Amino acid sequence: MLGGPGRLINPFKRGRPWLEGFLIRWPYVTLGGLTSDHVPGLSFSRSSVLGYFDSSGDWSEVGSNLPANDHDPDNSNLALGLHCGGQATNQIRNPVMAGAVVATDTLPNFWADVSADLVPTVEAIGTVDGQQYIDLRWNGTPTTDPVLAFEEADRIPVVQNDINTHSVRISIIDGDLTNITDISLQLHEYDITPASLATVSGTGFTPDATHATYHEALTSTNASTVFGRPEFRINWDGAGAIDITLRFTLMQMEAGPIRTAFMESDGLNAETRQAQLVTGTIADLPDEGILTIIATAPDGVHASGDATVFEMGGDAADQVTVSRQSNKDVRVLMDVNNSNPVTIDIANWSDGQTMTLVVSWAGNELSVARDGGSAVLRVLADVAFNAGADNGVSIGHDTSSGTFFDGGHVGSVVLQPQTAVAPTSNLFAVSEDLSDAAWSKSNTTITVNDAVAPNGTTTADKVQHSTSSGIVQEAITAASTNEHTGSVFIKKTGDHQWLRVGLQTGGGQSQGWFDITNGIVGANTETGGDPPTTTAHSILDYGDYYRVVLGAEDFSSTAITYFFSLVTADGGSTEATATFLHMWGFKLEAGGLTGYEPA
Repeated sequence: MLGGPGRLINPFKRGRPWLEGFLIRWPYVTLGGLTSDHVPGLSFSRSSVLGYFDSSGDWSEVGSNLPANDHDPDNSNLALGLHCGGQATNQIRNPVMAGAVVATDTLPNFWADVSADLVPTVEAIGTVDGQQYIDLRWNGTPTTDPVLAFEEADRIPVVQNDINTHSVRISIIDGDLTNITDISLQLHEYDITPASLATVSGTGFTPDATHATYHEALTSTNASTVFGRPEFRINWDGAGAIDITLRFTLMQMEAGPIRTAFMESDGLNAETRQAQLVTGTIADLPDEGILTIIATAPDGVHASGDATVFEMGGDAADQVTVSRQSNKDVRVLMDVNNSNPVTIDIANWSDGQTMTLVVSWAGNELSVARDGGSAVLRVLADVAFNAGADNGVSIGHDTSSGTFFDGGHVGSVVLQPQTAVAPTSNLFAVSEDLSDAAWSKSNTTITVNDAVAPNGTTTADKVQHSTSSGIVQEAITAASTNEHTGSVFIKKTGDHQWLRVGLQTGGGQSQGWFDITNGIVGANTETGGDPPTTTAHSILDYGDYYRVVLGAEDFSSTAITYFFSLVTADGGSTEATATFLHMWGFKLEAGGLTGYEPA
């Protein structure tokens, strides 16, 4: 980038990086955005489809080697991040209800009414929110608890002490829970015959009209058990007739104590989802750096000695690796109990707990901190740098080794290949409200809180000039005349192209132009008497926003004014009147650019 004739402008001139809790962008490598245009070198490896819920709560699938941003339909479609897990199989072959006949008691293939007392009728079959459903009605007075089986008795291999997780989405379509105590999921155990041996029931629940996920990890108990069958039980109170119509979608039974992403089969065969590996490649990792992982534990806990959440260590096929080209490879060793410097077991987390893991290194010293530094897991000195073929960050595992974070989600993985510094102070009096009197406005209309800002709040302001001489500015008194840097976030969806930004003291000013339509810098000038020297002129991509940066040094006075206007052309000073931009997060700071800090 040129800053005036023959000068190269480097926005990172002193090599000072930055950290921000809600914004991730180049030169970071991040697996939080999950889009290759935001993550240089990001690749995904998974040789099967992956089921997930999108931001609208609709269930869908993506094909092989594609990522999916998963959401929680039972919690206002909360964004969960990247689903991570090893290989898993849904042992229920027909979660698509093939073979069922509406207005009869003909259930889907492989399903069965176990009680043979109050047989349900098929009220409807269809698709809702991307999920194939069946509505079943139980109407009458039973003599025993109605039980519905989702598989045949001699199909799924199960032995004593096996843990299998049974899950299904259910809602009440019609009727109610009159004379019904509750509903439960259960595992029915059979011997080789197959003859019934035992039934292991989960905790009872009471569904309502909201379609929701219910799941239970069930442990087989009988020494003679050879097969296990997933079942659904209506726990009748024995008082009289019942009349209830339930909607079923996405029924699943999988090995292990964790419910993972739903798998929807072809109605004939068990569906297997293969393991997923995510890799972000970086060009050059220096001797100092920070890796931050923010992840959420799945519901349920691993038994002692079972699969691990994070595995980092000597096994290159199953680890998180931070590595550098030029034959330098950092491998992180860790354990919450310091008993085994390789793994963090999921038993250390409660259901749904979010954990932030920070790994930092400088030279040959490396430390690992849990929960943002509140507890040091393990401090290693004199860590050897080993040659390695991988150049990046790997999250996941392959089929040759154990499981990484099975059933959980990684919401953010940030690799910052520089030494971190905290954001410096914001010198503006007001940084997120352009209507405030601290900002002087000429011929400009400000519509406050008109768009969603980068931090997720609706606090970005709409800016539009009313004449061709509009301008907005804020003045500060600096502590010195040394370098100062101004920055602001601009939403990409505005319909205006050219933004002019300036730093002025006395009669001299440094000005930079920014093309918001194309995300590139334009002209840069230093004009007037004794103007400051431009040090930064750059535009940074933040996904939905750009951050435009203008820095200067050698000010003739400590009275510094930051100004901007929406202009009609690169290098011009005529303001546009028919177009607008959404702006948020103004910052003026001493020195070079750091992370955003509100005033």
